[in-house]
Amino acid sequence: MKLYRYLSFSDEAARKRARNTILSSLIYFQLPNKFNDPFDCKTSFRYGRATDAVWQRHYTNTVRTQNRRKSKQEIRALVEFAMKRGLHKEPTFREEELKRFQAVLSDSVKKLGILCMSEINNDILMWSHYSDGHRGICLQFDKKQLQKYFYIEKVQYRSLYPTFKEFLDLVDTNQLHKLLMFKSEHWEYECEWRAIHNIHRNEARLLRLAPGILTGVILGCQMSDRYRALIGEWVKSMGNTLHLYEAKRNLSSYGVQIFRVT
Repeated sequence: MKLYRYLSFSDEAARKRARNTILSSLIYFQLPNKFNDPFDCKTSFRYGRATDAVWQRHYTNTVRTQNRRKSKQEIRALVEFAMKRGLHKEPTFREEELKRFQAVLSDSVKKLGILCMSEINNDILMWSHYSDGHRGICLQFDKKQLQKYFYIEKVQYRSLYPTFKEFLDLVDTNQLHKLLMFKSEHWEYECEWRAIHNIHRNEARLLRLAPGILTGVILGCQMSDRYRALIGEWVKSMGNTLHLYEAKRNLSSYGVQIFRVT
């Protein structure tokens, strides 16, 4: 399976990024809270009709974290006391708990880098929005090779935030990173996949991909002849490691078709 990343080629900075990727396999893993969608990666959830069993799980997790030296019996007693107090039924308490979780999660995602890709290479909106009105390029990656080095998963599109129970399920299985895979259904046409990398202290977000991950470059259907020739030279200099493709307008319907050049 191939995955694709649409890129602009509109200014010197964009052209430098493209050059670094094509010639040196360097690509930027973005900070999650810098995405253009204000709802994306905000790691929120909704309480909905959370049952007492769900809240009991939450209290148990909280008590265990804050009282690691207490016995199972002591923890059980504290949880029972919390349930009897019934604070979880009060809106103010729920709001404060949500803010607490969001603060912790927001701090955690700062240590992550995300590479956003799509499973489609011929969407005219994607070419318009992310590749400077079809004047940019689209990178082609080998998913099988990419997942040898990064955690990769397909984005789940939905109309509502995850439930409190779904959130706790991810906490219990140490999979909170999956919260970064939920996105509004308005973006469903993007068919997005994400690669996640833990950014260690002092590590740059500009990462070098292993050989075999980047497999091709697609030229936008409105790219200038000058830049077509330039990218063609870049791809040619990489020998047989990269293929060059071009997008052409479909003559019978609204869309583009992808053709291999080399």
